[in-house]
This record gives sequence, structure tokens and C-alpha cells, in this order.
Amino acid sequence: MEAEATIRALNDAWLHRRWDELAACFDEQVVMLMPFGDEKLEGRKAMLASYREFVDAATDVQLTITSIDTQDYGPTAVCHMSFEVDFTLGGEREKSEGLEVYVLHADPGQPPRVVWRTQRVHSEAPVIALED
Repeated sequence: MEAEATIRALNDAWLHRRWDELAACFDEQVVMLMPFGDEKLEGRKAMLASYREFVDAATDVQLTITSIDTQDYGPTAVCHMSFEVDFTLGGEREKSEGLEVYVLHADPGQPPRVVWRTQRVHSEAPVIALED
């Protein structure tokens, strides 16, 4: 499966505001667990709106993909992408690093599409604290 290529393409598409290319990377019923709290986005339209909202509000966005690790499971793949992002929002320069987890699925003869996405910014408190 070409999961890594899809992840690189979708990040390039939103950075350059190529919305049709970005839409093609996501399944119509994609779900995203938002980075803060337990809110979910559901559907391609909501996913695209979240990217648009960010790029309309932020300026001088610089994204660096620091690593991508992909595990293929037949027509499904799980992709962990570590990143650093630097941007200006509301006149303030922001810089953070984090991890995005994507689950992609490819129907026969079709390119892989993201069906699940979640993002974790490393400065956040853990969602689940495991006891020793």
C-alpha cells in the first residue's frame, strides 16, 4: 500500500491550499479525534473545514515531517507521523511538535484513503495515565 505517499501528499496539499487534492486523501466517512479533549470530527467536509480554518487563521506555516512509520495490514495501514510545526497565530509565533496517527484503507483498484486521524501535541498531558 502507498500509505506514506498519501500522508505526504495530504500534508503538501493543505500547506499549499490544494483542497481537491486534500479531499481525495480522505474517505467520505473519515473520523478525527481532536488533539484537545475528546471532540470528534466526522466526515470529509468537516475534516476539510478544519484544515481551512487553520490555514485561514495562521500565517507563515512551516511543517516538518520528522519521521513516518507505516505498518501494512493487507488493505489497511496504520501510519505514525512525527512532526514539528511553526506558525504565527493572532500575532504570536507558535512552535510545537507532535504525533499524528492515521489509519488508511484501500479498496481494490483504489488508492489508500484516510479513515481515521488523531493528533497529539507533545506538550499536552497524556490522555490515559497507565499505572505501574
